Amino acid sequence: MRLIDWLDRGAMLGGADRACVIDGTRRLGYGEVVRETRRIGAALLHHGAGPGTTASVLGPNSADALTGVLAIARSGAAWIPANARATVDELVHVLTAGSCRALIYDPEMAGTAALLRDRVPSLRWTVSYEQLRGALPGDPDGIPDPPERPDETAMVAFTGGTTGRPKGVVLSNRAMESMVTALLSAADLGDPPVYLAAAPLTHAAGAMCFPALALGGTVVVQRGVEAGAVLEAIERHRVTFLFLPPTAVYMLLADPSVGSRDRSSLRTLLYAAAPMAPERVREALEVFGPVLVQTYGQTEAPMICTVLTAAEHAAALAAGDLGRLGSCGRPSAVARVAVMDDAGTLLGPGATGEIVVRGSLLMDGYLDAPEATAAAFADGWLRTGDVGYLDESGYTHLVDRKKDMIISGGFNVYSAEVEHAVLAHPSVQQCAVIGTPHARWGEAVTAVVELRPGASLDADELIAACKASLGSIKAPKRVEVWDELPRSAAGKILKREIRAGFWSGLDRAI
Repeated sequence: MRLIDWLDRGAMLGGADRACVIDGTRRLGYGEVVRETRRIGAALLHHGAGPGTTASVLGPNSADALTGVLAIARSGAAWIPANARATVDELVHVLTAGSCRALIYDPEMAGTAALLRDRVPSLRWTVSYEQLRGALPGDPDGIPDPPERPDETAMVAFTGGTTGRPKGVVLSNRAMESMVTALLSAADLGDPPVYLAAAPLTHAAGAMCFPALALGGTVVVQRGVEAGAVLEAIERHRVTFLFLPPTAVYMLLADPSVGSRDRSSLRTLLYAAAPMAPERVREALEVFGPVLVQTYGQTEAPMICTVLTAAEHAAALAAGDLGRLGSCGRPSAVARVAVMDDAGTLLGPGATGEIVVRGSLLMDGYLDAPEATAAAFADGWLRTGDVGYLDESGYTHLVDRKKDMIISGGFNVYSAEVEHAVLAHPSVQQCAVIGTPHARWGEAVTAVVELRPGASLDADELIAACKASLGSIKAPKRVEVWDELPRSAAGKILKREIRAGFWSGLDRAI
């Protein structure tokens, strides 16, 4: 299956008139979206974008953006997700590294598109959504149906750049098919699904459109994750399936209207991209009911390496098992998950090491980076860079990123464990725990927090509560309250940026 095959399957199941995409008051049926992807796909081919090339869409979430991505897939080109909030220099890097041949853009991005046209040597065609509504070259009725090549590239997705310059990740049709089928086997998306895409389509929220389309579902696109708007959309469109990063779930829980909104249509609220504190998982289950599903993955192994199903959430809640709620589940149907030490030896249950993954959803490698690709794999296992352990029942528990581990007074402190303790405080909305310079201990455990709306915080009280649950070594020695923590477009907190302010001019690999 190719990305476009999910759309065509949905059109077969639901018929031409069923709503495929809803964008505000705009509604596009499956028949209309299929026709538009053929028309735009033919124009892409006419301008040299097709099999063996790449193309991109630039703009905020919209029906046009999703149609553009599907048209790229129809042409046989590989899609390069481009974040509309990125700087011009970042976009130049991504599109140049990916040898982008064509760029479809939102009219509000016209100035950026003009700069990219001048600075990205591979670009042959840039076209706005408005221009696409006019006459286009190429024959949509004669657009070829590319042969099914499981190993052909479907996407070149770039890493978040949280630890350095973004790297291009080459993902095949087979990898994307594995991601879609793994989710379909693990979660109830609705019959048919109504999927709310509020987080950026260029990240996980975009990938989740494909399983919804595969079932003949409707994708409701929204330009951003604003808690009140998300809750209103769930009620108005009877949304059955929603993906959000934990930071956005916390926003929903803090919204004063959450209790009065009708949330009964939800079948799956999928959270991923970062661990969620067990206390917050319990709170979300109490508010939304037994619909939470957690998955774990990364750009190099997209999203569905492990799954903590809705039934497993409910069972852990009923048993009062916060440890199970703090895990990210067991291996999905398409992945093997293990723990490895630095020497490459696989470790048994309970032993902490680097999480490694193998299976059909892995990347082919990093784009034009054979050395980085070789370093990422060990005997066929993808090294994720995440530290964790597997318990006796096969549940995966993440404790930190290898680069985020704090060494304080000679002791290893895993930030995720401390963050869970900090997030248990009723005033804390979100937090990042990092190591900051300390003359005696090398690094001091430091919590940088956002507060819930209208809340206040006594730092000494928080530190004392953490000492009671974690002990003095792991508990924060310092607490800072920030109005807002820096985040990536995918909603991940950028610890690199937070650390930079504390370590500027000092000897630490940020």
